[in-house]
Amino acid sequence: MKYVITIIIGLLIILSEIFILKDKCKVNTPLFNNLKKLIKIVLLIIGIYLIVMFVINLFMVDIKDNIFKIVMVGLLVFPLELINLRKSKVFLKEDLAYTKYVILNKVISEKKIRKYNKAYIKVIMLSDEDVSYRIKTIKKSDLNKNCFKNNILIRDCKVCDIVKYLDDYVIGDCYDDIYESRGLYDNFLRSISVYINMYLSLMLVYLMVTILGYPLLFNINMVLLVKLVSIWVVKVGYEKMRFDTDLMTRKIRDKGKMFYGQELLFNVMQSMLAFIGLVLIYVYVITVSMNNEFGYSILYLMYLFMIVFITFVNVGENLFIVNVIKSFKDLRMLLFLGFMIMITILILFVKEFGMINIGIRNYFGCMFCSLVFTIVFDVVKLARYTSIKRCKND
Repeated sequence: MKYVITIIIGLLIILSEIFILKDKCKVNTPLFNNLKKLIKIVLLIIGIYLIVMFVINLFMVDIKDNIFKIVMVGLLVFPLELINLRKSKVFLKEDLAYTKYVILNKVISEKKIRKYNKAYIKVIMLSDEDVSYRIKTIKKSDLNKNCFKNNILIRDCKVCDIVKYLDDYVIGDCYDDIYESRGLYDNFLRSISVYINMYLSLMLVYLMVTILGYPLLFNINMVLLVKLVSIWVVKVGYEKMRFDTDLMTRKIRDKGKMFYGQELLFNVMQSMLAFIGLVLIYVYVITVSMNNEFGYSILYLMYLFMIVFITFVNVGENLFIVNVIKSFKDLRMLLFLGFMIMITILILFVKEFGMINIGIRNYFGCMFCSLVFTIVFDVVKLARYTSIKRCKND
């Protein structure tokens, strides 16, 4: 029965990969190239990590157990989720996310101009019409690079006359398309963030528990199940999340930029919080119960609950509880929640996952502990949004 479940989950992972990678679009954008660099860096870090784990385990267990642990850890943290992101829709509309100038062959309202300006986009109108509001107006003969620091109206001029002065421009009124492009870019970064949060915390837990000399159990079915969940959460779930409402009030990102130093710091902070929560509970349970299977069950149950709660934290810029309430109107989020609850219950009763029935009280205890650490996650997220909004005024 154990190997039947292994084959079923393995097939589901293969089918998921076929579904995700079915698109064969070739792109060569700054963000795509940076993603490839990130994958190489992650593979290097994982390689070094596995070597360190091998050396540490070499002195604590026999070589057979050591190799099995290394294989399980390597399988779990392998960046398949990042590789899947190479097929993201964001690359097809990436250029719009960098838009700094909008060139129009008509006059638009002052209200519409202000909307573009809030998004740090300057408006250039090519028209001989008169306007009812004040705007800098110049002629073709007065064109120079300094003209485009503000919104302008240019008389007797064509698009080809001004594009030589500009970079990152778009022709036509495409506010909604720019918003969608920024939203896809932002969700793409969320996908990478959740991968970092999920696996950096787990890697640190494995390392710390091994150093402390506590037993660390692995089960092939549990590893594959976590991998299957993370594939869908990172690639499909986060890519299709609702866009943040303040996207069009943020500064324009540098081309291909993934994370600024402050954003990376917040991601590491969130990972460290998850690591601290998981390792403290695991070590405490093992010490008190002296039952390795019980500690293993608590660890992975808390980890799955953290995936659920972190998803609700990142679904929008609002507080966690507000995101939860709003998600009841979103069928996809309800299906995700129901699916994850079903998994957390199922694995406790199917012995092939290596877990034991910990009882209803401990089940809700794991949920509560994960929720507490998620609330701290929420505080870090709010700090990040506050920093972003503060940067807009710099």
